[in-house]
Amino acid sequence: MKHVIPLYVAALSVLLSLPLAPVADAGGRLGAASEDKENDAGEQDSRPSPLTLRATAGGGTTRLASHPKRDEIVKKITNALNNKEIDVKLLGGHKYMINNCLGIKASAGSFKLKLSNPVVKVDGSGVVVTVGIDRISLSAIKLRMRPNAGNPLKTCHFSKRFEVGGAARDVRIEVRIDPLLNLQQCKLGTPGAAHTKIRIGNLNLKPLQNNLDNMAKNMLEDSLTFFVEFNIVNQIIRTIDDVLEVDCPGKKIRKR
Repeated sequence: MKHVIPLYVAALSVLLSLPLAPVADAGGRLGAASEDKENDAGEQDSRPSPLTLRATAGGGTTRLASHPKRDEIVKKITNALNNKEIDVKLLGGHKYMINNCLGIKASAGSFKLKLSNPVVKVDGSGVVVTVGIDRISLSAIKLRMRPNAGNPLKTCHFSKRFEVGGAARDVRIEVRIDPLLNLQQCKLGTPGAAHTKIRIGNLNLKPLQNNLDNMAKNMLEDSLTFFVEFNIVNQIIRTIDDVLEVDCPGKKIRKR
């Protein structure tokens, strides 16, 4: 190992001078999918299970903004989201690269996110949810790194996974959807495409070298987008369904 570290440090200036790697647009994600065969000894990464949104009625012609109970719906969405805890997992198997031989790969790890004091409002024809979070604690986050300092014969494979910890501060989340209501079915018809913005003011993970901070931010933004967007949109669908069904003639109110 004494011979590996100086070689690795000396190589950084060369690696940073290489062309930037193209960013794969996998559903709007900042990272690109990476197979296990890119890892040292083909070690496996932990990939999250697919998420399925609450079923909707389909169709719909009425926008939330024009519904007479829109203010009640907004208030109920706010109350439902306030202090809601979300389990966020790393998108294991996604890589975040400065260039083809310098970057990190998410392997495993999770953290809890609490939505305190969300602001929900009607904006145009849709609904926007914004949340500000002062600090998110991160521990037992497992990453891989390229170049692979532990195996100088395979420097462009990802390393054995290692653990980092720290905190993200001044996190701002905004999720917007433009749902159509199916008043005949007394349910949300279609939620419309979600538009999510995540901003992380500061991220400090140790031990991780400073020139990879932006890649780590991208990794965290992808995880937040994937899980926060799902939970917020799912809650909006549930709340709209509950409000619409109260006034639905001839239908029993579903159990929560």
